[in-house]
Amino acid sequence: DRFQPTREAGLHGVGSFTSPDVLLSAESHDFGGLYVGESASWAFSVSNIGRLTLEVQEVAAAGAGYSVDFGGSFALRQGESAELTVTFAPEDGGTHDGTVTIVSNDPRGDAVVALTGEGLWFPVAGLDPEAIEFGEVAIGSMAERVLTVRNDGRATLHLFDVTTSGDPFGVEFR
Repeated sequence: DRFQPTREAGLHGVGSFTSPDVLLSAESHDFGGLYVGESASWAFSVSNIGRLTLEVQEVAAAGAGYSVDFGGSFALRQGESAELTVTFAPEDGGTHDGTVTIVSNDPRGDAVVALTGEGLWFPVAGLDPEAIEFGEVAIGSMAERVLTVRNDGRATLHLFDVTTSGDPFGVEFR
């Protein structure tokens, strides 16, 4: 109203602390390529940026080859952090996608870290025979034996050169 440009009104409110709030140091990780049978670990942190205590009930890894080091439930007060370690150990070749899920009392729900990695097969050189016996060879003459190199692995074997050591041995690579 133009005769009373200012009005006063009474306000009433109740203050409350903000809820627990998960903050992850990373939301995804790529382990790259690892040979089948090898493993690699990666650590990330879970922090509470809310005012109320964050209660983490469970941390679980999903996906072939992934595991997480979780010693049991824990609590984080405002500003506190905890480090978690994920391990990738592929048991088969190919791309492996996975997740780590952190279950807590954060009202926004579970926090999830996306994971990816590749399991690589490797070549394994085998020889047939494993040892070559020439027996007695007369001076000035030559003896030939065939050595077969085979691939006992599951990835392509690239053979670039074959050499011998010691005189009078030689090799023809074809």
